[in-house]
Amino acid sequence: MDIAILLRGQSNAALFNASGGGEMVRARVQAMLGFDGVTDRVILTGNEVAERGPLTMLGGSTFLPNAFGAPSWLDATPGGTVPGGMESSLLGVAASSPSVPTAVVWMHNEWDSLVSPSAEYWAGEVRKDAAMVRAALYQDAAQVPYLFAFIPYPGNDDGAQALRRGMESLVNDGGFNAAWASNSGDLDMLSEVVDHGPKVYGGPHLGARDIGVLAERIALSVANEFQGYRKFNPDYAVLPFLPPDSEGPEARTAHWLATDARSLVVQFDEPWLLANAGSYLSGQAWTLRSGTEVQNATGASILDDGRMVVSFDHHQDGAVLHYAYGNTRTAGAGESGVGRSVYGLDGLPIWTPPDGVRASDVPHVALSGRPEAYVFTPLGNGQVQLSHANGAGVLGATREDAVFDFSGGDTAFDASGGLAGVARVYHTVLGRSLDSSSSTARYHQGMAEVAAAAVESPEFAARVGHPDNAGFVRLMYRGGLEREADWEGLHTWTGLLDRGEMSRGQVAASIASSVEARVHWNSEAGDPLVAENIRLYGALLGRAPDNPGNVQAFLAGASARDVANGMAGSPEFAARHGHQDDWTYVASVYQAALGRDVDPDGLRFWMGHIAAGATRGEIGLAIADSPEGMVHTQAATHWGQIDLI
Repeated sequence: MDIAILLRGQSNAALFNASGGGEMVRARVQAMLGFDGVTDRVILTGNEVAERGPLTMLGGSTFLPNAFGAPSWLDATPGGTVPGGMESSLLGVAASSPSVPTAVVWMHNEWDSLVSPSAEYWAGEVRKDAAMVRAALYQDAAQVPYLFAFIPYPGNDDGAQALRRGMESLVNDGGFNAAWASNSGDLDMLSEVVDHGPKVYGGPHLGARDIGVLAERIALSVANEFQGYRKFNPDYAVLPFLPPDSEGPEARTAHWLATDARSLVVQFDEPWLLANAGSYLSGQAWTLRSGTEVQNATGASILDDGRMVVSFDHHQDGAVLHYAYGNTRTAGAGESGVGRSVYGLDGLPIWTPPDGVRASDVPHVALSGRPEAYVFTPLGNGQVQLSHANGAGVLGATREDAVFDFSGGDTAFDASGGLAGVARVYHTVLGRSLDSSSSTARYHQGMAEVAAAAVESPEFAARVGHPDNAGFVRLMYRGGLEREADWEGLHTWTGLLDRGEMSRGQVAASIASSVEARVHWNSEAGDPLVAENIRLYGALLGRAPDNPGNVQAFLAGASARDVANGMAGSPEFAARHGHQDDWTYVASVYQAALGRDVDPDGLRFWMGHIAAGATRGEIGLAIADSPEGMVHTQAATHWGQIDLI
């Protein structure tokens, strides 16, 4: 079985291959696929030296026809693009390995960015190129993926960003079959080989360290595309696989902070594991763009797993947020770029889509702890008042459409904690389950608001009449906790009502939000904190949790990672796993969290994360919280029974 890698591009592709990058990719892909190099091989097809034969790379060339007089890989005619010149040579190289699955590693973007083509035109020309290459190989798109390795070549940032958009459009087209092999500016661009004069970071050509970074990313991308051909050969398969379509943490949303209209809360689609503070804390490579106005960030900081705050000089309406726009590197002028970003669990850096992320004018409010620590009271004038649920006082008011970010991990449009919280309110006040019509109506209401409406409803009056404050508290205990009120609780809540420090809706919401209520009603409401607690206990300790286990820690603001690492430091964990090597540990977590043996791909994947610095607690958490882990524990957590906000 043979698999080929067709390396093509311009001067940086040629430099990459001449510096051993192509051979590094070939050898690593062969190892990852478990090929022995004899019966099963990975073949590198790439040539930048004319004396050796037909070229697949040429410095100083362009892919598109151009006005610079530079050699173009495509010949333009009035009837459109036809094969000719260097493209014909390239097709001849491709035809030398017919019917062999071939990954086309694409490093064309340097001079083409100077032409400033539209994304649509550029993508259309690549489609024509792919049709010719695939025909020459006698293969369809499924067997010939295009893998884009973007090079931050100094020059026209807008033109470079247009190429990024073109690449992204092809990646998102399932029928074309393309993927990102590398899409970041965390490179040195400090060539020790071809550039003359003083060496300066941010130059036009790859540095020695860049070769290794790109080779690793390209190899992982190629191996993922062809993982269906993998042979399980422990003597050769030495590197882990990434999950399909792994691209690193992608920024999905950006919202202005209500407390600082110059700062954005940026939400990513996955957490990060590795970070180098030197780059992201300076705000380097973050920009806001609207029309002709461009702002560079003044700073950035990590908010929690998967979220960061990026600050600017001033608020900018209708702006779009970008990271490493165009040819921008993630390091400042004169600084090394390798390692200067924030990296996900897969070792790939953060990124923004080529179209950027629009900065929403809906304000974000950052609050400590979890939603249940607060009461949200609509003021009727487009504002909502924030108060401490424990009666400690009013915090202030903000827009009622604000998004509230809690350090405990929840992001919600209110303090409801999701429909699970509303369901507990219905049990507490009305003594019944939440029906579908009510869940729709209450989707964006806070628990205190839901509770107040329930307390004032004809249904509540018909059910219990008009009890005094002590009688009301007793009813809330019976409905919310299904037990009689203890003396201390009865005295505390009744006193708050008698003194007017809390309303009946607030008391009902607080009882429904308690740890005891969360655990008690998990079987119906599918409480996310209780579900997380059950999964962690099962994965790390192999048993059901103590009641209430870690739920109190979650409510106090601890993240799931904090709790998992704390459990991994416990004597019970040491007694269960302390004697195991990493391979055995991963296998035991699979049995506990997923109820099955670990598969070879999964084992290599998690062993790779352990080698990259992941703790045992983090590994257990990630396996437990995987889609398979959630499905496996659904009977215990009831996670799938109700949609949560």
